[in-house]
Amino acid sequence: MKISSVCVFTLVTSLIIYSSVNLYSQDKSWTTDVSVATKIGGLKGARVNMVDINNDNYPDMFVQEELGAKLSTRARNMKIYLNKQDPNSAFQGDRIFVDITAESGIWVHPDIPDSSRVIDIALMADLNNDGNIDLVTGPYYDRLENFKFPDDRCEVMLGDGKGHFTLVKNNGLHELGLLNCAGFTFLDYDLDGILDLYIATWFKDKNLNYTQGNNLGFMPDYLLKGNGDGTFTDVSKSAGISGVEFPMYGATAVDWNNDGWPDILTSAYCRSGGSLWKNNKDGTFTDVAQTVGYTSQLINGDVDGSGPRALCQWAVVPQDFDNDGDIDLLQAFVHGGLDFGEGRSTISVNQGESKGFKLKWDMARLQRKDPQSPHLGDMDAAWFDFDNDGWPDCAYGENVYVPATDRVFMFHQSPSTHMFEDMTEAIGMLSYKPCYITRPNDYDLDGDEDIMIGWGNGLALLRNNVGRSNNNVEVKLVAPKGVNHDCIGSRITVYSGGMAQIRDVLTGQGHFGAQQPLEKVFGIGQNTKIDSIVIHWPHKTLAKTVIVNPPINRFLVIGEKGIIEVIQGIDEQKELSQQTLSLVPNPASDLVHITIPSVSHSGGMISITDILGKTVLMNSLPPQTVDLSLPVSSVSEGIYLMTVQLSNGTSFNKPFIKR
Repeated sequence: MKISSVCVFTLVTSLIIYSSVNLYSQDKSWTTDVSVATKIGGLKGARVNMVDINNDNYPDMFVQEELGAKLSTRARNMKIYLNKQDPNSAFQGDRIFVDITAESGIWVHPDIPDSSRVIDIALMADLNNDGNIDLVTGPYYDRLENFKFPDDRCEVMLGDGKGHFTLVKNNGLHELGLLNCAGFTFLDYDLDGILDLYIATWFKDKNLNYTQGNNLGFMPDYLLKGNGDGTFTDVSKSAGISGVEFPMYGATAVDWNNDGWPDILTSAYCRSGGSLWKNNKDGTFTDVAQTVGYTSQLINGDVDGSGPRALCQWAVVPQDFDNDGDIDLLQAFVHGGLDFGEGRSTISVNQGESKGFKLKWDMARLQRKDPQSPHLGDMDAAWFDFDNDGWPDCAYGENVYVPATDRVFMFHQSPSTHMFEDMTEAIGMLSYKPCYITRPNDYDLDGDEDIMIGWGNGLALLRNNVGRSNNNVEVKLVAPKGVNHDCIGSRITVYSGGMAQIRDVLTGQGHFGAQQPLEKVFGIGQNTKIDSIVIHWPHKTLAKTVIVNPPINRFLVIGEKGIIEVIQGIDEQKELSQQTLSLVPNPASDLVHITIPSVSHSGGMISITDILGKTVLMNSLPPQTVDLSLPVSSVSEGIYLMTVQLSNGTSFNKPFIKR
């Protein structure tokens, strides 16, 4: 039976208004759990770092499988997984994670042949500027008496770009002795084009503090200057940070005051508010935490029978959430309370240059819904723009204190009020509890951020189905001369529709060096044009690159002189005729990947009709989009016609089978 394109167009016209109204409604179609499909189902994952290890633009994983009994041991609970195309699919966006730990060499011990070593914390970046991701690892322990391997130290391993790592002897970290590591963050503090490392430490021995009531069990943090060959030099004393000894949960480096130089923020144990180390641009730092209001101690947390509990900050994650040009902070606290007057995880809002970049707690912005734990334990935090509307959303991972109700919290930012509504239940994510980590990443390079979750049953990867309802651009930076190869410390600003969005290229945020991909995704909502992209490079000249009117819905590789490469998208298949609509897979089950012939358009609609001509599914097509993924799980088994009707009058159609 031939289906009239006129009838389809009429249906499209009548449903345009309905589609635009419901574009942002939160429901369970926003995500699909692809853990089984990507081969991570059943894997443990208490902590996960995500970065491109083998230079194919896809984020890979460094995974700590378990906490508890395997922590502080040589149990080899750290694993490396490469993100590869599924060999059983012709579609490039179908990905699987492949364990390459055995051949990676990460377990080599510097002194003991055929041994292993303690790796509890890891962070990855290019330390020698050769174009390949390298690795820094360290041990963690709570009480020294329980640590059975005091000769295992922090180590540096250089990568070959294929997933193999080689230990660096005399690397300058090993020689510091036994460190109890709680946080790593990379930065180029002196803007010499070589990455440096800040190490946040836990107790030297927690027993010394608790049993003797003194600070003998404390350990200082360390600032290590990179030498460019995978070795480091301790500059803690000359930089002015060695005088502070206090247990830390983590650290983050970011340009907090917009002067182009990275500062350092520490997340402290409950009896301290932490430090904000302002970069003095001469190799030294000054702690301005009290001056600018950076602390975890403004308010007490949960108040129970034993009195008020001090808040402990496990992570601080920077982001300009309100797009006003300065860096705000998402703080993750444990021991939070729900009652009036009790403190809990919050956003510190940067007051801007006119007020000295002071930070102001805003306890009202994050609007949690039940179920909630009476004693909050938020140990992980992350920013992401889930629906690509141009306004960052955020997440917390909660665990430990009340296992029955500890869970993931996913918050959606209102573009009008900049308040954050708890959307966890609406998008079907309440079951992921307790939650250890929330790691945003674009694992399939389709232009929106997916979410990797470490929770009670292991790892879960939630594919983002809503982000492509809006337009986007994804940016990868290529370093100019004199800038560290990974461009860590760069600031990317995208100007579109009167909005200026900032993304900083950072690595190591919060507890245990939490790491997100270096490639950055920007949603621009329904805007059909980007006015410009501005890159501020981490260089003493404070140089910048400006790209005017770049393409949208593309993966852009940008260097000093502008765009180096434009990658159309994961669905591009060059062998297709320019007049052919591609549907993969066909037959389809839960999802069909659509590739539209590359033509300029300002939007349109996608419809699915059965053999009788009845429309069973309608979906909007954002402007200039030539590839997208369409959920079809709600469609019954049978034979259908997929029709793409563009606003310029062009239409494409192709039959497909739903099974």
